Amino acid sequence: MVGDNTKKMADVGSSSFAGLASRFSAAIAAAEAVVVAAQAKATKLRAAAFREAERELGRIAGPASGRLTEADVESAKMAEVGVTLVTDQESFVEGRFTLGYRYFSYFWSSALLIFALVVTYWDIAKVLFAALF
Repeated sequence: MVGDNTKKMADVGSSSFAGLASRFSAAIAAAEAVVVAAQAKATKLRAAAFREAERELGRIAGPASGRLTEADVESAKMAEVGVTLVTDQESFVEGRFTLGYRYFSYFWSSALLIFALVVTYWDIAKVLFAALF
């Protein structure tokens, strides 16, 4: 009698697991289809926005400028918003006080590290010598 109930429960469990697995795989397939459709729509929208920006910049620059690249469109968008890029890293110069403070902090932190190591090793050596003698 107990064996019959166990077999029925096993059959119910395996069929519900199979049903759950099939629903789960169907949900994954549906989600993948939604992602593919969203990517296709995003690609179309990007292409349309690029063509629109190219037409607008071509109208401003005139017909002699030729075809614009994506970098031209992005730089024009950033200039319109007011974003500037710093490409030359040597344009930033630290002041004398900042430079001196940075070098002093290197020296001071090294001195503190050496002091901490000396104190730590001294304490360890003191404990070891006390245990040995």
